[in-house]
Amino acid sequence: MHPTSIRFHRRGVAVLVLLVGCARPAATTSVAGDTHGTTAPTPGDPSPSAAVDGSMRDASATALHGEILGCVLTHPDVRAYVHPEHPGRVPVTVHVDRSIAVGVPPTAYGHAVEWSTPAASLVDIASLRLAGDEATVALAIDEEGVRGTVACTRGDGGWVPGAAALAEH
Repeated sequence: MHPTSIRFHRRGVAVLVLLVGCARPAATTSVAGDTHGTTAPTPGDPSPSAAVDGSMRDASATALHGEILGCVLTHPDVRAYVHPEHPGRVPVTVHVDRSIAVGVPPTAYGHAVEWSTPAASLVDIASLRLAGDEATVALAIDEEGVRGTVACTRGDGGWVPGAAALAEH
């Protein structure tokens, strides 16, 4: 549904209804949100990609965001805090803010990522900013006391890890 729609009363008079906040972000815009109070999907839910108006987001944006998250989760600097070699750390549990269309879970360390609630997740993805062939993801790994951003760039073979700015707090 468009951010504006026209509805007709019984007498044929047009009324313009503004639906503030119902527009879906395009793949080239920032998508971010508050991770507090949101929940990850439960098994059987399509994904955290359901838009505000209830429709599903564009499949290409969903796949694109999943590829970017796969790149971020396997970034060498993120790997240092995920510790996939430790028991119980793989498959990686991830909470993704509902404003980010993700669809099918990406693969990290040989296993599909598991969507989780904020409290049960190892990695909490707060935002994803996409500008052309460059993406920046804000994340937190609370169990390790780490917050920051990770960049990825689209190359010929897919998304390639770029700069990371992670700090312990």
